[in-house]
Amino acid sequence: MEPDHRFRYRLCGTAIAEAYGRELTGHLVEEVIPEQRRAIALQHYRLALEEARPIFARTQYLSRMGAELIASRLILPLADDAGEPHMLLIGQTCEFHSEIAAQLGSATAVDDYVKKIELLMP
Repeated sequence: MEPDHRFRYRLCGTAIAEAYGRELTGHLVEEVIPEQRRAIALQHYRLALEEARPIFARTQYLSRMGAELIASRLILPLADDAGEPHMLLIGQTCEFHSEIAAQLGSATAVDDYVKKIELLMP
């Protein structure tokens, strides 16, 4: 997290950059995530830091290309030498729905976990 409490992507994998259609490394969240989804992402990031606990989140949205996606994220807070969480490590997978999914040969369905957040570990 930046000193002004904003989040910057320090490193982003190739698959995520391809899915977003641009490189995310070095960019702030507000430069990358569209406004309508940004509040949810920031809520997830802040919750993981404030609770100092990993969370698992699933959200459903449409990509820029009109593909219906379900993104599953594991958000892990990382602590500094004093034990204070100050950075996040995020792993993400996406499930595709729509004509794109049919072209990919993917058989998936929307389930009850969409938009659910789980705090992991007591």
